[in-house]
Order: sequence, then structure tokens, then C-alpha cells
Amino acid sequence: MAYQALYRSYRPQDFKSVAGQRHVVTTLQNAIKLNKVAHAYLFSGPRGTGKTSMAKIMAKALNCVHGPTTEPCNECEICKGITKGTISDIVEIDAASNNGVDEIRDLRDKVKYLPSECRYKVYIIDEVHMLSQGAFNALLKTLEEPPSHVIFILATTEPHKIPATILSRCQRFDFQSLDKADIVERLQYVLNAENIKATPEAVDLIAESSEGGMRDALSLLDQSISYSTDDVISEDDVLAVSGNISSQIILHMLKEALESNSAEVLKSLGEIISDGKEIPRIINDVIIFLRDALLAKIGSSNSLKSAYKTEEYQVFLAKISNEIIYKWLDILNDTLNNSHKEVFVSSKAYWENTSFTEKYIILRVKGLTDEDRNEALHKAISMIGDPYNLTFIMNTKNSHYCSDLVTKVFKIVGKNTNYDGFATTIYDLLVSPDTEIVGYKEFNPVTQISSYYGVNLI
Repeated sequence: MAYQALYRSYRPQDFKSVAGQRHVVTTLQNAIKLNKVAHAYLFSGPRGTGKTSMAKIMAKALNCVHGPTTEPCNECEICKGITKGTISDIVEIDAASNNGVDEIRDLRDKVKYLPSECRYKVYIIDEVHMLSQGAFNALLKTLEEPPSHVIFILATTEPHKIPATILSRCQRFDFQSLDKADIVERLQYVLNAENIKATPEAVDLIAESSEGGMRDALSLLDQSISYSTDDVISEDDVLAVSGNISSQIILHMLKEALESNSAEVLKSLGEIISDGKEIPRIINDVIIFLRDALLAKIGSSNSLKSAYKTEEYQVFLAKISNEIIYKWLDILNDTLNNSHKEVFVSSKAYWENTSFTEKYIILRVKGLTDEDRNEALHKAISMIGDPYNLTFIMNTKNSHYCSDLVTKVFKIVGKNTNYDGFATTIYDLLVSPDTEIVGYKEFNPVTQISSYYGVNLI
């Protein structure tokens, strides 16, 4: 038999196995107990939070031979058939691939027929927001006056795309991102069931990386199991498959930033990017680290990673103020949310794998000291956000084209690029193993023009 992914093997089969979502579980169980089951439900929330699983559990609870019951037995033929997907009265529809009006009209024609095996026909429409307007219109009448033997359960990650006329005819349940504690508990259950060992740090990192989704957590655990060559899954194993950054690396980078050591920060950042880490993920990991640091400083450290409870970490906490943490968090959140602008630090590995290698000419400045580099860098950073000079008119104050920016950056440290620099290709620069290029990319949604500024810090 082919291997079955963990998220499929450990999909919850009854209400008590659902991780989190207690408000949904309690309400649905009470509705069944009091015989107040609605004809249409809308389950909305982030991916991997249990919407489709809850819909199938609801279908089993309503149709179990011992029910309707608040907990399906999972032993009768009906429960087993729903789990396997062999019961014709339980219809799952993927709206992403069956979103036309003809498919919904076909559904509407079939709902009038009585169920052949179950008490209720249950239609589970996943990603319902993908239905066309015509399909929604075709569904509307059925939702308004459905036969007594039919129950609709709609699931979506984007409820705002569903017409108000549909929303008003459903009982809506908003699924929440799972708490880290709930994910850790479920992961530990799966590890015990599979007889697999993992360090607490590894389990914690998986839960953190899943961003509140149980399915993502189990998928990452699956990857970590396959990657690990040891008897115990380690934090390093999870870091390797998740793309996250080690807490020690982030701590080192922030310590240097606290000391205003820009050159060392850039060096660390360049190494991280060379390892294939994406800028948004780096920013997000640093945000999480700073958030945890703030929690530790205000005395809420019980929930923090054990990796943080080191002498080096405590020294860092003693040096950094709450004000600086808040300032850095504001900057990082603004950067993360500003999707059309990005600052990047790139090194040899990056440029070897891009099309820029043959297209770009770099101005290389000779004779720079460490102090010159830092001063030039600060100047370049201060110009981020200034408009791009589309007219290429010299001596503009607050707008720049690429070489104009470079000229101004090095002028601040007394370098005239006409005499102190020379043009070379990126390929030629790659012969220098310590080449670091700080760049700024801006996309103008109005003009549809991408602008690249670059400062070479050799």
C-alpha cells in the first residue's frame, strides 16, 4: 500500500479529536442534541484549520446508525463509508474545478431525491468562493427552500467573496488559527502514535512555522521525518526543511544591530540569503523573535522556546529596551506589508543564479574603508522611498536614477565615481568572494516600471 501523508492519516474522525475550534464543536454538538440542525452552514477560516474535516464529522454525526449523535461511532457501515468516501449520499464538491452554472444546476436537480443510505443528504462544497456568479444564482433558490432531507455545508478561506444573499441563508462559523499549544499537543500525539522521537525545540518550531494550520504542521512534520537521519528529529532538521532561520543567527544579527555594527549585520544577512532564505520569511522570523523578546521582558516567558533561556539571550534582553523593540517591530512590519518595495542584500550565490549577471554593469569604487562603507550604506538607506527619476535629469534633489543614486552615495564619503571607480560586470565582481551588494527594488503600479538601485560594498 502506498504511503499516506500524516495529515491524511491523522485527519480527525470525531469531534473530540478536533484540535482547537471548541466554539464550533460545542455549538454543533448542542444543535444535534437539541434537534436544531440548520439546513445550511458556512465554515470560513484559514487553510488547514479543520473546515472540511468538521464538515465530514458533522455528516457522520447526523447519519450514524446510533444517531443523530454528538459523537459518531466510526464503527458502523455509514461512518466507515463516509470516512472512505464511498457513501453516495455524502457529496463533496470542489468549487475550484466545478464552478460553473451547469454543475450547480445538476446538483439542484438531484437534491429532491431522497437519500438512499443515510438520513440526510449532505453536500460539502469546498472553496465555495470560487463559484461563478451564475452558479451562486443557481444555488440561491435551493439554499432558500431546501428539502428537509438535505444539508449544505459550504467551506471557504475567503468569505468576503461570497454574495450576501448566500451568506444570509447560512449559519456561519469562523474557524480560528490554532493556538501553538493545541498544535504542539496534536503533534506530540502523532509522534507517540508513530513511535517517532523529536526534541521539544523541534516540535515547537514546527508549531510556530505552521502559522496556525494543523495541516501545514503535519506536512512539515512529515518532511522533517523524511529529512532526519538521526533517531531524534532535531531543531536543525526542521530549520532545513522549513526555510526558517536559527534563533542563534537572529540573536547574533540583532546583537550587532544593537551595537550599530552595520557591516556585520549585512554580512550575516548576506549569508542567510545565500542559503536560499527568502526576504519575507527572514523578516517574519525576526518579528517573531522580537515579539518573544518583548514577552520575556514583561515577564511572560513561560511559553517561550527553551532555546531562548540561555545566558547569551538574557544578556541581550538586559541591553535592549522595550522602546527599541517596538521601533524595530514597526519598521519590520511596515517593510513586510509594503509589498512593492524591498531591500535586498545579495552575494555571490544570488547573482550566479539570476539573469542580471549578463545584463547589468556595476560601478566599483576603490579604496573604501569600513567607516566609508557604513556611511555610504546609511546614505543609501536614507534615500529608500524617494521617487525614481524617469526623466534622467541631473541634479534632482529627491529623485534618482540608478547611477545618480550611486554617485550621491559615494559623494558623501568623498569619493568621485568618475575618478575613484570603474565599471565592471557582475560576473567580474563574482571573483571576489566577499562581494556584497545592497540593492533597492521599487515597482510602480501606475507606470508598471521596476527600478533597481544598487550599492556595491566591497
